[in-house]
Amino acid sequence: MTYLNPRLAGIDLLALGCYTTYSCCKYLILKVKDLDSYAVTRRITPSSAINYDSFKYTFMITLNVLVRVKPEAREELIQIGQKLFDDLAKEPTFVDARLSTSEDESDLVVVYERWNETKESFIQNILPKPFYNPYLALLDRVGISREIHWINERQIWNSENL
Repeated sequence: MTYLNPRLAGIDLLALGCYTTYSCCKYLILKVKDLDSYAVTRRITPSSAINYDSFKYTFMITLNVLVRVKPEAREELIQIGQKLFDDLAKEPTFVDARLSTSEDESDLVVVYERWNETKESFIQNILPKPFYNPYLALLDRVGISREIHWINERQIWNSENL
């Protein structure tokens, strides 16, 4: 990991967008995308001066989408979803996404997306993009239901914290 002071390096965190944050016992780790899209990491010692909850996700939205399709159409939806996220991943405010299937329910596809957007800016700036057209057309044809959950993440744990 490269540790640096973003201000000394001239990195504008708001312009680059928060990639992800991790909290652990001694440090708050903030990863941001630098101009070459390589992860640069800054280790920050927690203090009372940092309001972690308001700092961490002031402009990040997470979507959890539960899609039910006819079981015979699940693989087609996965293929369309892969193409969709290949295109969306090129958007400057895209953070990451996961496309998953249920082992227990053959008609269920779960989509998890994180964006450096607010709910309002996502609806205004991302949803109208033509990338979504094949996905939405397929859902019209084979979809049974779709639930969209707008989530504000409060804490993330992963093996990097250990």
